[in-house]
Amino acid sequence: MEGSDRAGAADWVNRPGILSPANLVAVTCAAASFAILVAKFLLVSRINVNWDEFFFLSHVYASGRGELSLFLQGAYVHAFRWIAGTGGDEVDQIVRLRLLMCVLLAVSAAFLYSLARLWTSRPAAWVAVLAFLTTWPVLKHGASFRADALILPLTLVAFYFTLRGRGHSWRNATIAGLCIGLAFVVTVKAVLLFPALVAAALLPDATRRGTPVPAIAAAVARLALALAIAAALAAALLALHSTTVVAAAEPAGAFASRAFAATMIEIPFAPRRDYLVRLVAMDLVFWFGALAGILVAARLRAWSAVALALSLVPLLFYRNAFPYYYPVMMAPAAVLLAIAAERLLTCQSPRARGPAIIVLGVTVIALVVGAYDSLMTLRFNEQSSQREIVAAVHRIFPVPVPYLDHSGMIASFPKVNFFMSTWGVDAYARAGRDFMPDALAGPCPPLLLVDHAVLSPGTLLYRQLRDTDRRLLETRYVDYWGPIRVAGAEFKLAGNATGMLRVPCSGTYRVEADGPVRLDGRILVTGDALALAGERDYRVDAVSDSPPAGSLRLVWAGARAPPAEPPPKPGLYSPL
Repeated sequence: MEGSDRAGAADWVNRPGILSPANLVAVTCAAASFAILVAKFLLVSRINVNWDEFFFLSHVYASGRGELSLFLQGAYVHAFRWIAGTGGDEVDQIVRLRLLMCVLLAVSAAFLYSLARLWTSRPAAWVAVLAFLTTWPVLKHGASFRADALILPLTLVAFYFTLRGRGHSWRNATIAGLCIGLAFVVTVKAVLLFPALVAAALLPDATRRGTPVPAIAAAVARLALALAIAAALAAALLALHSTTVVAAAEPAGAFASRAFAATMIEIPFAPRRDYLVRLVAMDLVFWFGALAGILVAARLRAWSAVALALSLVPLLFYRNAFPYYYPVMMAPAAVLLAIAAERLLTCQSPRARGPAIIVLGVTVIALVVGAYDSLMTLRFNEQSSQREIVAAVHRIFPVPVPYLDHSGMIASFPKVNFFMSTWGVDAYARAGRDFMPDALAGPCPPLLLVDHAVLSPGTLLYRQLRDTDRRLLETRYVDYWGPIRVAGAEFKLAGNATGMLRVPCSGTYRVEADGPVRLDGRILVTGDALALAGERDYRVDAVSDSPPAGSLRLVWAGARAPPAEPPPKPGLYSPL
């Protein structure tokens, strides 16, 4: 009886037709992958907009104004200049751009499937696609408006055509080279995947489907052609881009060397280990599956497949290995899960065949359940506060004005201070140069948007700013509505006390006072407007018949009334 049961199980595992385990795995993974992509399209208007996305959009607007100074990391803007003419505010436009990024994610999934098919059957390749799409970095960041979403399909296409085989080898090398060149033009961090690409192209792999072991000389020649095409294309596109860039603060070579040192040399081992530990714990199935795929590929001497694991090496040294970069690293490594799945599907031992299929089935179910849990977390609208703030800014300043903030949240306005990321603040601290005097010396920035703790007095991050910058931020702007502060000054009156007052820059200011106040001998009351020169001392006196205590507030006259509704609670950005 026992032998009969074992034979029945083996017959079911190998059953031909649509109900075979292999076909069930393929259909389940394909359907779940499609459902996840649909969910990504639906969630673009709900997932919190990260400051990087606002920052990327601000470069598009800067290019439209002829003010872009970003050379190496800014060429992508030419593909998105059209977004400024689509109407709506910054959040609306980022949502539209995210829809395009969702299309690119779907293209990436298609080429990941094609890449996995070089080693495995269709069902196993679908396992790789599902495993990739169900990871938290992909579910949350896979369709963000960032360079990472742009280079993801480009790098997968480059991997696919580099490893595709001998047929049409020169055409394949040309396509791969074009994609490598485009990826580098979008962001220099595309080079982080080059070791995996080169190793996979040059190492032998007799198990790759439909491809003989390539001769090393031919592989080197094809790879050299691809890299030569990539270099030529990148040089041409960057040269064209340079004609639209205003003089940068530092030459491209100096920027590249400084960025390389700051992101890959002057850092500890596994600099983002906090994110790594958390994300591995969240996606254990993916990481254990990738490890199993490495072991299986090594046992089969599929060395080019093993080399795909090198795409994860940046986790050990790259300073900016934040969750949004994980999809780029994890996509090539997902092929390893297909190799592990193929091993389970093709198990030859009658005793192990049933358990192997069960393991694969449980793995697929775990991936689907994990994706469902993550999507349920992401279904809540985390853009409402951001939409309120952006709408309030445009209501108060219907015409763009220069402003200060953390990361360019109001992308259609010209930002006059540096990008205040951790890297940006570190560079600012090393330079030892105040930024507020320069910001106030040019066209007046009447808006200060406190959209991050680094601009909020009392926080640890705020204390990293230099004394002069903190003093000017606190004394040259007044609270207006939530995180929105406008150019102005305040003075508390006590009896017959007198004092001195300054406004940040020249312009017209509106008076708000508890009673008549004398400013440089002129008596003012609430509602008056007067032109004042910036960074000049004005004497403030209480008028004799004024109340014994009160206040004078000068507010930039161009600021319209704020919304009547209370501002949202603090916390514009959700954790990565």
